[in-house]
Amino acid sequence: MSFKSYSELFLKISQNNYKVSTHYKVNGIIKNRLSYFFEYDISEIKPSIIKNWISNINDVSIKSKKHYLGILSQIFDLALDDEIILKNPTKNIKLPKHQKNALSHFLKMKF
Repeated sequence: MSFKSYSELFLKISQNNYKVSTHYKVNGIIKNRLSYFFEYDISEIKPSIIKNWISNINDVSIKSKKHYLGILSQIFDLALDDEIILKNPTKNIKLPKHQKNALSHFLKMKF
């Protein structure tokens, strides 16, 4: 089964689990960011493919990348529950910790 089909199934199933605004945001992430995987069969996607994809995203923060990875992981969990895949390829992918902006930390300090 294609990744695209599973992402659409995920959106349909999760629709009632999210507020409308959150569902709209998740839908946008799938269509705009996770579309990289649409041509793959879900069982063909390996951790190295995911690592390559995430390392080539340079226009967002680590926090956003973690959010994308979280949604991707939920889609793979659905395929895992359906026994389409044997392992979720996102589970051992680690991203660097989110670094807060030094200026925002400075501004919060009390003098």
